Order: sequence, then C-alpha cells, then structure tokens
Amino acid sequence: MSDLAETIDNTAANPPDLFRLGMSLGLANLAHIAIGVTDVAMIGRLGAPELAAATLASSIYLMLSFAGIGFAIGVGPLLSRYLGAGDTASAANALAASAFSLGLAMVPCIAFIAAMEPVLLAVEQDALLSALAGSYAHWLALALPFTFVHGWLWSIASAHGHGRAVLAMSVSAVAVNFVGNYVFIFGAVGIPAFGLPGAGISTALTGLLTALALGLWLWRISVFDGLWRAFREHLAVWRQIKPVLRYAVPFAVLEAATMAFFAVVAILVGYLGPVPLAAHSIVLQLSEIGIALALGFSEAAAISVAFNDGRDHGAARGRAIRNAVAIGGGGMILFAVAIGLGRNGLVPLFIGSDVPLADETIALAAPLMLFGSLLLIVDSGRIVLTGVLQGLDDPRAPAVTSILCFALLGIPAAALLAFPAELGVQGIWLGMAFGMGMSSVILTVRVRRKLSVQSG
Repeated sequence: MSDLAETIDNTAANPPDLFRLGMSLGLANLAHIAIGVTDVAMIGRLGAPELAAATLASSIYLMLSFAGIGFAIGVGPLLSRYLGAGDTASAANALAASAFSLGLAMVPCIAFIAAMEPVLLAVEQDALLSALAGSYAHWLALALPFTFVHGWLWSIASAHGHGRAVLAMSVSAVAVNFVGNYVFIFGAVGIPAFGLPGAGISTALTGLLTALALGLWLWRISVFDGLWRAFREHLAVWRQIKPVLRYAVPFAVLEAATMAFFAVVAILVGYLGPVPLAAHSIVLQLSEIGIALALGFSEAAAISVAFNDGRDHGAARGRAIRNAVAIGGGGMILFAVAIGLGRNGLVPLFIGSDVPLADETIALAAPLMLFGSLLLIVDSGRIVLTGVLQGLDDPRAPAVTSILCFALLGIPAAALLAFPAELGVQGIWLGMAFGMGMSSVILTVRVRRKLSVQSG
C-alpha cells in the first residue's frame, strides 16, 4: 500500500486520524496565509495609504495565485480516487497532465499582475494608491511562478503522505518572509529601505526559496523516481488531460471566484476611502486564519471521501464526511467567536499607533470584527462541503454555486447596503455574509441529495 493509501485508509477509519490530517493541512494553509498577515502587520507601519495600496494589489495577486494553487490541489481528489481503485499509472499521468496545464496558465497571469497600475486606474481607483500598488505588484508578478510551482510540489508531497514536512517548510517560509520584510521594507544589513516594494521583493524571494527547498527535499527522498517510473512504463498523459481538467478547473475557478469576490469587495471599500479600506484589510486578514484552518479539513475530506469512493467503501466515506463537517465546521465557528470576543486587543497589533490615520482605523476595525465573525460562521458549511462534494465526484457544483451566490447575491447586497443604505463598510461585510451563507445552504442540500441517491 502506498504512503497516501495508508494515510487515507487510516483517516477514514477513525476521527483522530482525520483530525490530524485536517490539522496538518490546515496549519500548512495557515502558514501560507500568515505570510500575508505578516505583510499587513509590517506594511501597516508605513501608513494607511501603503496598507490600502497593498490590499488592492494583493487582492488581485491572491485571486490568480490561489487559482493556480487551486488547480494543483484540485487534482488531489482525482489522484485519491485512482489510488483507491489501485490505478497508480493513471495517478502518475494525471500529475504530468496537471503540470503541463498549469504551465500554460502561468503566462497570462504574470502579464496581468505586471499591469496592476493601469488596471486599477481603469476602475477609477485613487491615482496615488494605484501607483503604490503598481510598484508592489511588479515584484508580485515575479513571485507568481514560484507560487504555482510550490503548489504543484505541495500536491505531490501531500499525495505521498508527507504533510508534516510540507507544514515544516511552510512555517519556515513565514520566518523567511518576516526577515525579508524587515530587511527590504525598512532597510538593514547594508540594504536600503525599499518601502512597499520591499514587501514584494520579500514575497518573491520567499516563494523561490520555498519551491526550491520542497523540490530538493522531494528529490532527496526519491519521490520523483517512483513517479517517473510509473510515467515511463504507462505513458498516457493525453488520456488524463480531460479528467484533470474536469477536477482541477472547477476548483481553480472556485478559488479564483472567491478571491475575485474579495477583490471586488476591496474595490468597493476603496471608494469609501483609505481608512475603511485599511480597517477592512485588518479584519480580512484575521478572518483568513479561520478560513485556512477550515480549508485543511475541506482538503482532508476531499482526499478521504474520494479514496473510499474509489474503492467503493461507503461506510468509511460516510464517517469521513461526518467528521469533517463536525471538526472543520465546528472549529471555524469557535474561532469566529474567539476573534469577536478578542477584537479590541487584536486590531491594534496590525497598525502602528504613531502612523497617519491609525486611531481612525482602529476605531473602525474593532466593531467591524464582529461582522467578520458573522461571515466565518455562515461560511463554515460552504468551505467544508466543497471538499465533500469534490470527494463525491461532483467538483463542478461548489464552483457554480459559489460563483452564482457571489455574483448575484453577495456583491449586489454589499453594494446596496454600503451605498444606498449608507451602512458603509459594515454593510459590505453584511452583503458578503449573505452571499456566502446562501452558498452554504445550497451546498448542504446538494450533499444530502447526492448521498441519498448513492444510498438509494
């Protein structure tokens, strides 16, 4: 039995294993998100305009980078299904097909990020904020290929049961990014201060080192040897293009749609001014911590459910679904309550008290955190059930549902509540919660119906 097969088999057998797998993936996701949190905390020392500009640029960058990462992770349930059925040759060819597809998608994404300033000006953002965001985005464009490669390598490592090693390297990346930010933003060890662009330099350097380290580690333990042997003995990449796209594209679209949703929201908040945008950024970064943990259990559910579906083990599949919903969804709700109660102590950590507009930003962000808690509670079902449906061989439903709810419900509600209803940034967060909450309800119905059909 392969490392992945043994890991998933144990995961489906009892809740503690699912908890460990989900926590390992969730903490790795959290380490990835922590890089953004570190950026916000350190950029906030430069002032509200720089923080607002970084929010605009990173919203678009994250939309594209998460699409690439989502593509790589989206192949995971397909690989699990193949391994559950004992078809390792198809799993190896699916990985090769995903690498080819991901490489083709990388080029236009880099070009779009490099053109950040004219893109923001085209949607009538402030000229100063657009210029600052553009200088930051030039370095983010360089970081994107490393992010894509790291996501692909992450999927290979996870597929071979090496989640702890991925977690260790992800935590190391946070430390590297922190040091890089300190050196390049503020200047140290003979290197001049670059200000906001320095954060982009640090992100690119961190991405390069992380991808290189993970690739070398996989090579050292001979993971590539096994994949290469299976690939050479059963060369059929073209046969896996369609299955890979069927699984990976919906998840990539889902990730892009989610980040696009937040990018559009950031633009809406930008119309309210730099203080609401800075406050929005602080609440969003704290909320993403809970989202990252829930995504770990979503990934664990997708892998476990798909594996047991592939080997036609209905009882183990059902246990994996129940445990993922209970642990992943419940944990996200508890986190939401915690940040809501601790909002007054958490918010000042993200902006210096002596920078321009600091008092105004803190005064707005603290009560806004309650709306962030509400969003996490209503969004918990959507995140975990997305993984469940992927594991149940239904990868398109979460993407379609999220896009429709974001575009037709969430964004219109946010705009109406913020401007005609004059609720400002609080209205925007209420609108977001409405769209995500409706998505959770629809996906819950979808899972119940699919399980009913399979059991009947």
